[in-house]
Formats: sequence, structure tokens, C-alpha cells
Amino acid sequence: MRLPYLLAAGVTLAASAAALGAASASAATSPAPVLATLAACGSGSSAVWSSGNAVLTVGTGAAATCGAPAGSTYNPAYAQEVLQVKGGVVPTTEPKFTTNNYASGSPRIVIDLGNGHSLIGYPASSGLNGTDMAWAVDNGNTYTSYTTAYNSALGYETTVKDAYVVEDADQTPGTADTITAFTYGGAPVEATVVLSHGHVVSVNNNRAEVAWTATPAAAEYKVVINGPNFNNRTNVITATTAYYSGLEAGHTYAVYVTPLDANGNAVGSTGVVTFVTTG
Repeated sequence: MRLPYLLAAGVTLAASAAALGAASASAATSPAPVLATLAACGSGSSAVWSSGNAVLTVGTGAAATCGAPAGSTYNPAYAQEVLQVKGGVVPTTEPKFTTNNYASGSPRIVIDLGNGHSLIGYPASSGLNGTDMAWAVDNGNTYTSYTTAYNSALGYETTVKDAYVVEDADQTPGTADTITAFTYGGAPVEATVVLSHGHVVSVNNNRAEVAWTATPAAAEYKVVINGPNFNNRTNVITATTAYYSGLEAGHTYAVYVTPLDANGNAVGSTGVVTFVTTG
């Protein structure tokens, strides 16, 4: 699954340069996060971010829809938190998550491997492996530790095809599962922040204000402006608006915006808004 583009590029208006009220950048000292997006299929199904956690709600779907095979008769609805790890190495450190609801194998984490095997992980609240996460290979009914399942699936000699946490109709439609404490390979799983609607709010010959929308909101945004007298001027701010002054009249400027988490790690692609100050 590709990462979406963030800010709309090429907004041609007048602008400015010298960010006000910028917060100092926090050094990224924690492991870089694994980014995730959300997906859902079926009437009443939804997947949303709440306080940094995915909330998955399964609904109902007509038979043989939502990717279910032709001729199937079960409810194929689902809600997913999808990890952006396609083509990566299979983690040797156990992925983990907790949830406020669990029933009949849902929610679970699925790691499909390039060799045709799958690693299926159930939260500790399932009780399938004592107080630990329970793992099965190819959706079997033998539950082991992650290391045992990893070795059985020959995870050391292949790569990841896809990976996601899924809530499906094994749970009652309308049930909302909040996925918490989610780590993958020892790194925290965080939302991919999508930036959009980048635009110039106001501008004259030496001042400007630019703004954008972030979904979900990021902890911080690194803003870098390029143009006369402001090449690579960098600030880190918490708002989705940046103010600049001291710009030269009649010149082109570009503001590059990168969403960051609380530790200063990028959590989405960099977007750009370009503009021209009035003459």
C-alpha cells in the first residue's frame, strides 16, 4: 500500500518568510516508528484514529464481497490497521498489541510472508498461550511463542508480503476494538499522517501565512522555507499554520512541511506549497 501524497504542490500566490512562534525540534531518540494506515469494508465497518490508537469496528457485508471468494456465504466485513512494511525483513522481535475486546480470533495480527506462509498472532487476552501473545502458522490451531512460529514458517529466509491487525465478523457487528500498545519488531506503530489542502492564507510584498490540514494531527511539523534570504530556514511548530515576514517582493518561495511524532520522527511524506510574493 503506497503512502499518500501530503500537501498540494504549486499554489502560486504571494508569500513571505521567517517563522514565528516555532517550537524547538525534539531529537529523535526512540526507534523510528512503523507507520500504519486504516482500511474497512462493509456497511457499518469503520477504522479511525483516536488518541494515536486505531479503533476498529466491524459491520456487515454481502457474501462474496470485501475480497471474499466467489460462492462464500459468510459475512466478509472487516476493519484493519495496515502496516507499511511490505518487502521488509520478517521481524525477529515479537510484534505485540493489546485490545479492549476479543472474541473468537478477532482482532488478530496477520503477517503474510513471501514464501506463502502466514504468522497469525492473537493478543494475550485470548488466553491461547497463557498470559502471552499466541502465535500460529498458516492459521493453524497449534499456539506457540513467536520465536517458534517464526522458525516454523521459515521467517528467516523470506520477506513480508503484508501485515495488518484485523477485526472481522468473528466478533458481533458494531463491536469497537481499540488497538493499544502496538509494536512491530520492537518499534512503536504510529499513524501515517496525511497532509492536504496546503494553501496561502494571506500574502503581501514581505509577509505571508501558509496553512495545511493534517489527518490525523501530528505532534509537530517541520517547516523549511526556501527563497531569497531564507534558503533552508527550518522551524518545528505544533500548529498547522506558519507565519513568515521579511520576504523579498516579487520572488518565489517554497515551504516544505514534514509531519513529526513527539520524538521528532517523520510520520508521513513531505509536502510543499509554493508561492510568489507581490511585486
